[in-house]
Amino acid sequence: MYQGEDLTPYHKNSVTKENQKIYNEGKYIFGALLVIKKDCFDKLNGFDESFGVGSKYGGGEDADFLFRMNKKGLITLRDPRVYCFHKSFIEEYSFFEGYKKGYNNGFGSGALLAKHLFIENNFSATFKIIYEFALSFFAIFYYLAKLNLRMAMHHLISQLGKFFGSFIFIINIFYKILK
Repeated sequence: MYQGEDLTPYHKNSVTKENQKIYNEGKYIFGALLVIKKDCFDKLNGFDESFGVGSKYGGGEDADFLFRMNKKGLITLRDPRVYCFHKSFIEEYSFFEGYKKGYNNGFGSGALLAKHLFIENNFSATFKIIYEFALSFFAIFYYLAKLNLRMAMHHLISQLGKFFGSFIFIINIFYKILK
């Protein structure tokens, strides 16, 4: 979504009052589909390879990138006319695969919280992540009340992943300091 040396958005000039309903500016957009110019990506040092599928922390590379981008004062735009299929790990994976993916995503979110709180000093991102943790925590009780045990378990396992992701990230920080 960004171009040129000054990292200005492609759609910046096209966001007018008339089409504001089409392009929504925001401080955070879910990163299942990102369109970014290479020079912008490179200036922000790309994705943190500690995050993402198959990495140490298993998820959160898109959120980390967007949080770092917004910390630099850049805006994000969402065009609701663009669609992307992103497989839902609860409905479309097998029982155990879904919970494993939920744990891994939670683990990445927990590490992301620790990174933005202790390393990046990005309190706006930290607040958003804690808010998401709280929603997921209350979702456990919501789904228990609705007798939807699969979703209640998903949120519980995700919360465990978040706890351990934060804990392991903090342990790694201290390990690097003491080394």
